[in-house]
Amino acid sequence: MKKIYCYVDETGQDTKGKLFLVSVVLADKEKDELFKLCEKIEKESKRGLTKWNKTSFSKRIGYLELIFSTKEFINKIYYSYYENSKEYVNLTVLTTAKSIIKYAKADYTATIYVDGLKRTEKNKFAQEIRKLGIHTEKIQGVKKDENNSLIRLADNTCGFIRDNLEKQKYTDKLFNNAKTKRIIREI
Repeated sequence: MKKIYCYVDETGQDTKGKLFLVSVVLADKEKDELFKLCEKIEKESKRGLTKWNKTSFSKRIGYLELIFSTKEFINKIYYSYYENSKEYVNLTVLTTAKSIIKYAKADYTATIYVDGLKRTEKNKFAQEIRKLGIHTEKIQGVKKDENNSLIRLADNTCGFIRDNLEKQKYTDKLFNNAKTKRIIREI
């Protein structure tokens, strides 16, 4: 049985439902290698551990260029965005489930880490994802994304894709490049 690890983040609650975006980073046996690779890229790009919106523009671009040129991230980052909904937990569950189904394709069990998942939301998340047929081993909220480089990657991806959806010009070439290389995939 394949073990899958999911790292989930979202953005858009501040828009009061106008836009909501979920990013999922997936890994299996290469999980530890991807952790180290993310940390190395954070260091090389001088991106550091700060949140996306608190990172300088030049460091964002340097980080993204390195991530999007690294073959180890092919078919590892998935996202969905939604408009006019405040069903944040359900949409996070749905995107996570779609990502796992697309990635796994076989007998698996998933360990899911969700940035900011409150204890009160954990049971609902677990119930809903299992209703969608997802086989879970563990679901855990992550309090500080600064402690996990793959959660930070999900956070960075959310920030970048949101910038793209909000038509920030710097994103056009990078976004198209990442999609063409299958580094990021909309589901």
